[in-house]
Order: sequence, then C-alpha cells, then structure tokens
Amino acid sequence: MSIPKELLTAAEEARRRLAAGDPKGTIHIGEQILRHMPKFAGVHALLARAYRQTGEADKALARFRSAAELSPGDP
Repeated sequence: MSIPKELLTAAEEARRRLAAGDPKGTIHIGEQILRHMPKFAGVHALLARAYRQTGEADKALARFRSAAELSPGDP
C-alpha cells in the first residue's frame, strides 16, 4: 500500500499533537486521514491511543481492533 506524502505528513502532525498532550487535535487530524485512506493501520493505532486519553474506551477499542486487523503482525 502506497501512502500519499500529504497523508504521511498529516499523520506525523497527529503524532506530534498526541506527544504534546493534544489528543483531540490528534483525533481531528486522524479521522480526516482515514476518510481518504481507511486502511491506514498506523493511524487507527494512533487514534486508539488518542481516544484512550480522552476516556472514550469504546472508540479506542474499536480503533485498536481495526489496527490489528489491518496489520496483524505489527506489535
């Protein structure tokens, strides 16, 4: 799967936001990325961590499951 450069750039920004303590910013960017590329496993995993930080356990679990299904051998 080839990921367009602009989506990789957006994913990196989402990671920076999460690291800076802005899970809602991460969620906003991550959900936009998935509208364009719904099988981007790394973004599903990133969103799972962001949703966990906002206390949205059901959404976090769903994103963790999606990431695992899309990339089963990735830890």
